[in-house]
Amino acid sequence: MGVGANAAVFQGKSIAHLGGYAEAGNDISVDADSKELFVNIGTSMGVGGTAGVTADAIISYFENETDAEILDNTTAIADRAVFIEATSREIVTSDVLGAAGGGTAGVSGAIDLII
Repeated sequence: MGVGANAAVFQGKSIAHLGGYAEAGNDISVDADSKELFVNIGTSMGVGGTAGVTADAIISYFENETDAEILDNTTAIADRAVFIEATSREIVTSDVLGAAGGGTAGVSGAIDLII
């Protein structure tokens, strides 16, 4: 008999704020950029003379915030332009594998949950 359990949590935050007074001869840029790779992998194996039984569970929690802003009461003076940009690129993967073998029977169950 084999049993596997795995839980992983990711909480990320990328923030760019402009506040107060800013003056530029060209552009003013407020940029927040986030690149995240989240991988959660679990396996279990069960082998028995008569029966092999496995159970495997994975829970993955992913939360990410990317924010760019000009705050209230801010003065931004630019000769050309004011840019505000927030970009987020995320890859989230959660993979589970359960294997069982026995002389008479092999039973395997797996659950994979991404929140």
